[in-house]
This record gives sequence, structure tokens and C-alpha cells, in this order.
Amino acid sequence: MSTLSNTKTRIIETSSQLFAKYTYAGVSMSQIAKDLNITKAALYYHYPSKLVIYKHVLDKIYQDFRQHLQVIQAEKTPVQKLRMLIERYLNFNLGKGGLIRMIITQSSDNLPQLSGYIVRFRKQMYDLVRSYAREIIGELGNCISIPLLINMMDGLLLERSLSSKKFNAQKAAKQATMTLLNVSTLK
Repeated sequence: MSTLSNTKTRIIETSSQLFAKYTYAGVSMSQIAKDLNITKAALYYHYPSKLVIYKHVLDKIYQDFRQHLQVIQAEKTPVQKLRMLIERYLNFNLGKGGLIRMIITQSSDNLPQLSGYIVRFRKQMYDLVRSYAREIIGELGNCISIPLLINMMDGLLLERSLSSKKFNAQKAAKQATMTLLNVSTLK
């Protein structure tokens, strides 16, 4: 890996951590440069603005998410795939530190471009989940609502973010899968 691409990778990784911890508004180019131990001029050489860095952070997160979900295909049954989809979704979002906070709690009143990036990013994430869910639910006989599935997963993430209790994504995924399958039998 060249020094240039290594520096860009470090900028994205460090910025991702800072945005997750302090939100977009709470991070400055000076802080990013300081955390990287580079000059602001060097940072601006690689990225012309904090907004461009943020877009690259979201792009990197999306690529990581795509890769994270690929293991679902290895599961043998649709029920196992559904459980794995839920578990992987929860683990990814929880494992990215403040990912949910970074995306959901951004204040973009003064920066409409930021809002556009966030909306597009969330749509990409949900479209990817929907594509996996559509295939799995089709294998199950179209008995589960995709919006219900997504809302349930997001509800579990929200509950986890508001609670100090230890969270077991595998157990939560198993319970959510059983609940969804039980709800589907009520139709």
C-alpha cells in the first residue's frame, strides 16, 4: 500500500471514530489533523473538506456492511438465514461504536448536503437489508413483513443504546426470529 493511500485510509479511520464519538458538528479539521499527528495542510491535501471526509466515511461503512452480510448465504435454511441477518445487522451496528449515533443524531440544519449524504447512506443500508430479507422471506413463503423486520432490528438497536444492560446479539436475533415467525402464523 502506498504512503498516499495509507494516509487516506488513516484519515478515514480516525475521522470515523471522531464522528462516532463527537458527531459531525463536534469534529473539526484541526482535531482530525491533530489526532493523526499531521498538519492541517496535509489533511487538506488529501481531502478538501470535512464534508468530503464524512462522505468517504459513510462509503467505507457501507462497503464494510456489504461484506459483513455476505456470510448469510452460507446458512442452510431460511430460518437460519433470517436469524443470521438479524444478528449480523445488530453486531455490525453495535460494533461500529457510535455508528447509530453518528448517523441518526447528526444535526444538518445548517448543512443540507450532510442531510443528503445521511439520507442516501441510510437508503443504501436499508436497500441492502431489504434485498437479503426479500430473498429470505421469499424462501419462507412471504410470511414476514420486511418493514416489520427492519423496524424490529432498529428497535433492538435503539433499546440497546438506551440501556446499560449487557446485550447479546445472538440471543436477541434468535428471539426476534421466533417472534417474527410466530407473528407470521397469526395472519
